[in-house]
Amino acid sequence: MSNILDIPMLNTDYYLIPEAQSITTIGNKETATVAIVLRSEDHELHSPLLHNILKAIQIDVEKDVLFFLIEKGQSLHISTQIKEGIELVMCFGLGIKDIGMHASFQANTFYPTETYKIMLTHSLAKLDADKMKKKHLWTALQNNFLKS
Repeated sequence: MSNILDIPMLNTDYYLIPEAQSITTIGNKETATVAIVLRSEDHELHSPLLHNILKAIQIDVEKDVLFFLIEKGQSLHISTQIKEGIELVMCFGLGIKDIGMHASFQANTFYPTETYKIMLTHSLAKLDADKMKKKHLWTALQNNFLKS
């Protein structure tokens, strides 16, 4: 008689698929052209900084922005969340695993996808505390939004 572990069906790798978690969204889904993805806590504590950044690059938060707020330890698959009409995605304080992408990104650089451009940058807390990080972000935003 053979060992039960030699049976091919029982000698298979299994992977746990995480349950889908609801993501809090704030904004106008019909008119938004910009998606901002960040941790809920970062948004709650540093919302004025974020609004000032968006105002400086002439983005109307009420009309043009859809916020995706994720909890600590939570992640999302950005490709399933971004709908038609979104042209730009900015992620604050998140890594590629947090947004379900498999690519290499340099902070404060816009990368084109098939339907939108995406940029990852530091958390609002880090930007608020570090003038150089904030300057690098500002340079990237100026090049993307304010240069003709």
